[in-house]
Amino acid sequence: MMMACYGRPMLKRKTTFVIGAGSSWDFGFPLGDGLRDQIVGLLAVENPNASVNFSDPDMASVLRERATQEAGTSKWTDRLQVYRRAAAIIRDGLPFARSIDGFLDGLRDEPEVEFLGKLAIATLILRAESGSPLKPSQIAAANADEIRAAQIAQLVGSWHALLGQMLYDGHTRDSIDTVFEHASFVVFNYDRCIEEFFTVSLMRRFAINRPRALGVLAKCRIIHPYGQVGGFSPDAAGHVPFGEVDPRHLVEVASRIRTFTEAMEQRVADDVKDSIAGAEIIVFMGFGWLPQNMELLHASDRVTEATKVFATTKAMDPREIMVVEQQIDRMLRRKDYTPEYAGQPAASPEFTSDRGDCKALMNNCWLRLTGP
Repeated sequence: MMMACYGRPMLKRKTTFVIGAGSSWDFGFPLGDGLRDQIVGLLAVENPNASVNFSDPDMASVLRERATQEAGTSKWTDRLQVYRRAAAIIRDGLPFARSIDGFLDGLRDEPEVEFLGKLAIATLILRAESGSPLKPSQIAAANADEIRAAQIAQLVGSWHALLGQMLYDGHTRDSIDTVFEHASFVVFNYDRCIEEFFTVSLMRRFAINRPRALGVLAKCRIIHPYGQVGGFSPDAAGHVPFGEVDPRHLVEVASRIRTFTEAMEQRVADDVKDSIAGAEIIVFMGFGWLPQNMELLHASDRVTEATKVFATTKAMDPREIMVVEQQIDRMLRRKDYTPEYAGQPAASPEFTSDRGDCKALMNNCWLRLTGP
């Protein structure tokens, strides 16, 4: 059993958590391969000769309305043909890509493909939020209490709960405004699981209401390099309540999703690099080590502070893990990647690899993450 160290916060050093797709698995979200398959299914058609033939009713509704807005009531079916072609390109090509992000970035000269891909992402992620245990629902079943208890058990059993203990232990209700003082997050996912979990867990842990919890969360630095499915806080631009799937808002939500190239061209890239460079500890959770993501994390011309790096490398070959270590050295400009003007090569950070999942890393590295 992990014991809390009351009297001072447990997380004592500036720590950046880099969150990848595998981190939301505990809440039923698809991994990269699963998301690809779901997108292909979402963009399926029933009858190629019908005017509106997308199998999914939300896709059919949104694309008919968009085609009508773009081409008018007399030509909308012609315009919809363009989206049918874009859907076919995605269905045929996406299975050959490692991720939807890389696929869309490679076809950024096809605006309809990019739009439709982002629309599919927005729809599927919002549906996953809606079906997750983080989204309380009105349950009319006779065993409603059992279902709610199972949802709570799923939350408590997640790695997020262990992270919450790490952040919250040592705090009282009077000091919770500083729980995120030493923590920041670079979230490569489009979902808002991190934000919703912190909100719910703060409410329960410290017996506060949602507005108070949101006020605490507002002090946490959370960066979504590739955007997210709507603003999280009620006062945020483009706010979409967690898990709310409304076809009327899907186009706007899709517009907030970015490709790698778009992320690199915006201020968000500098924010990501600043977060990496300023961290004393970096923790990779469910991260896939895709080259474009590593490039986005690269410290560029910054001096880096990290002395320790932790990473989940579930089921990876030890030789692949050695490559990950080299990638981290490059990202932080250490060893062979130290700039020439720095003189002596900078030492690699202490690297800890856990070949289990996110929860295993939290359990196995607890003391080292919270140490002085």
